[in-house]
Amino acid sequence: MYRIVAICDGVQPGCGVEAARNITAEFAALGDQYVSAQCEWNGSELVLRADSEWDENGGLTADYFYKCVFACATELAPSGGVSIKSVEEVHESA
Repeated sequence: MYRIVAICDGVQPGCGVEAARNITAEFAALGDQYVSAQCEWNGSELVLRADSEWDENGGLTADYFYKCVFACATELAPSGGVSIKSVEEVHESA
């Protein structure tokens, strides 16, 4: 399994909390494509943490996160964007 952390900057503070809640719901609606996914607003960025069985470089997760940000964040600065902070392979213990 791969643990992916992606960051989105440029979201205006007034819509960060609601956008995070909506993005978490969007990832949950994907069903079993993600073992878990949680988006949080840290006061200046949206931070997505997602566990995936198949996205070894985080690219597909970051792309979907970007689409969700555009759909859920009502105020986004032109300079805002999504970047992959980390991708870690996680082995489940028996």
